[in-house]
Amino acid sequence: MNVRVQAKGHANLDSFPFRFGFYFNKDSTIELTNVKNRGSLSNDNRYPVDANFINPKNNKLEKGRFILLADKENTIITVWCLGGESKTEMLLSETLRIAREKGDIDSDDMITMYSKKVRGHYDLIKYLSEKLTAEEVVKIEEDTDARVERISHALAKLAAENDELKQQNIKHPEGITNSLNGRFKILSVEVVSGMSLHPPKKWSGDMQRVTTDYGVGIDNLPNISYGRETPGYDWSHHIGGEPMYGIRISPSDADYPWIKKGY
Repeated sequence: MNVRVQAKGHANLDSFPFRFGFYFNKDSTIELTNVKNRGSLSNDNRYPVDANFINPKNNKLEKGRFILLADKENTIITVWCLGGESKTEMLLSETLRIAREKGDIDSDDMITMYSKKVRGHYDLIKYLSEKLTAEEVVKIEEDTDARVERISHALAKLAAENDELKQQNIKHPEGITNSLNGRFKILSVEVVSGMSLHPPKKWSGDMQRVTTDYGVGIDNLPNISYGRETPGYDWSHHIGGEPMYGIRISPSDADYPWIKKGY
């Protein structure tokens, strides 16, 4: 599996130098092997995998937990320690990012940390304390805690939404689920009456029933909106075509979840 490394991205500037002792000077591609434990797609179009790769600096086989963007190039967002606890890894990752963004350290500093076996959050703070003032370190920790709290809140909200969607799919087993790679093929589109979808309230208008390779979803008619839902998208243009990206799945009160085209 080939994945893209953005030269100016967090993975290249923080994750790779700190965890593996290297970074690229330009956008690059690496090959992931033994890819497994692929997680579900998040609402922001990301998914995790465990995988191996060859370290380009020393040709050593490395292992990591990769967070990938479900785009055509599988762009790497970040890399965590394989088997690490997610909040601990997030705290470490965000501390590195914030310290770099403040100009307190750079990627070469992180390679130095790697060579000195600075691995965990405690070791990182100890290293920063030797390089920076106490006030600068405290500010980094405060900013990191605030960012991690925001991310954790967003992840908790997403988990709740996914649990709701799972319950709906238990009730309606044909309901569409998130694709593992962020891509959906549109197989067919039918225009059906809103009431045929058994909503709890009266739906007077017609709806689109969209069948994909990951199940069935519903949408408003093209450019028409009912209630708070956004106007529908004309899915018929993609029947039998190339897989689509940027699709959002969310619970509905009817037989099937909503399927929405991201903008």
